[in-house]
Amino acid sequence: PNGARVSLSIEPRPIRVLKPVHIRVQTQGIDAQTVQVDFRGVDMNMGYNRPQLKAVAAGDYTGTWVLGSCGLERMMWEATVLLETAEGKLAAPFRLETFDQ
Repeated sequence: PNGARVSLSIEPRPIRVLKPVHIRVQTQGIDAQTVQVDFRGVDMNMGYNRPQLKAVAAGDYTGTWVLGSCGLERMMWEATVLLETAEGKLAAPFRLETFDQ
């Protein structure tokens, strides 16, 4: 409501399972003390997948992670950016698809 923004990018693309990916979250109008990305399988429980990102500049957070394989060629994930701020917790959900090849 206050015009704040959260963006999520994951490289390389296409996103492959069992390969390291670079995660970047950028914020505008949000002063976050911690930033995590919670990866949850949409159609399958893939366990706990929640890397904490490091601040590299004001509003810019990065990290690496390896997404697990489920045996399917393609899988849908929900990646929820979790931000801890002085005002409380914020969450921004995104959808992505991984490929097993």
